[in-house]
Amino acid sequence: MKEPINKKILFLGYRPYLSSILYQLNGTPFLRENSIDIIFATPSSKSLFQSFKKIISGRKFMRALREFMIKTDNLIYANQKKEILKTIFPEKDLSFLNKKINISIFPFRGLENLDNLEEYDFLIVASFGIKIPKDIFNKPKGRTLNIHPSYLPGLRGGYPTYVEAFKNEIFSGTTIHYMESGWDNGDIVLQERYKVQNTPTNQKRMHLSASTASKMLNDLHKNGFQLTTIKQDKSKASYCHKIVRYKSFLGDIDQNLEGYVRANHSRSLYPFTYGFYRGFLVSILNIQLFSDNNESTGYKFFRKKNILFLKHNGKLYLVTEYIYKGKMHKHYEKAKNDLIV
Repeated sequence: MKEPINKKILFLGYRPYLSSILYQLNGTPFLRENSIDIIFATPSSKSLFQSFKKIISGRKFMRALREFMIKTDNLIYANQKKEILKTIFPEKDLSFLNKKINISIFPFRGLENLDNLEEYDFLIVASFGIKIPKDIFNKPKGRTLNIHPSYLPGLRGGYPTYVEAFKNEIFSGTTIHYMESGWDNGDIVLQERYKVQNTPTNQKRMHLSASTASKMLNDLHKNGFQLTTIKQDKSKASYCHKIVRYKSFLGDIDQNLEGYVRANHSRSLYPFTYGFYRGFLVSILNIQLFSDNNESTGYKFFRKKNILFLKHNGKLYLVTEYIYKGKMHKHYEKAKNDLIV
């Protein structure tokens, strides 16, 4: 009987994507038969005090004011928001990791404090928005593998599922490739392209990619990590930031609002697509087009029969799912039929 392959592996990535991959790996030979260390990276965030300092300094006043209002809303409705997000985006239960003697979880203390990388067979990166220097990704014995949620060389860069949701693409993909100095340009180890259904949001596309990535990792393990690679076709490369840039404030969005609502539908992107109504934050999760012959510019919320509507750049929308004053609100298609606007 063939002896199981045992590799020493370090996972590094932001929690939403990496935790979904690890959850899907539960019970697999990959997770049972390798020595695995895990570091969940933590994005930096501005404090309420920092946002206030930006306002009184006069720099980018309106943007800073919005930041301050969001921070204030989060502070006032902190507990309610936490429960709502937990309901909308259930967290993966990773408690099983603590029961495995071959798995350890360590805090993130910055790239400069990643210790003893030479002892690992592979560093595997999954959704990490900071560029990793060559002197770090070359240290592990087998170098560094990156899990990228697109079918490379298409959609290189930091947010492919965002772009796909925005464009409502019917195909998606996941690629495992060697990390190089450029953005997602390393040789491909494994990749899979697949069809998606029912206009999935950014969050749903991310979880689908994570599920695919877990299967790929298990295949690598079963193959004894005998990695064969193919070069990327540079002529077919595309880049996320050249297709659409991240926008979430209604006043900054000039077209394809439906696409931005799908793209911003991710726990990590709270407050999603947002604006303000009567001085309070409105975080939009879903909308339905009501009419497209409105002559308004910019955005404006209003209520009719206790249902929230949004005028946005010539179109009128029924806001079907949103968070306002610490409460989740939902309106469905039947509500639309009962209204005369």
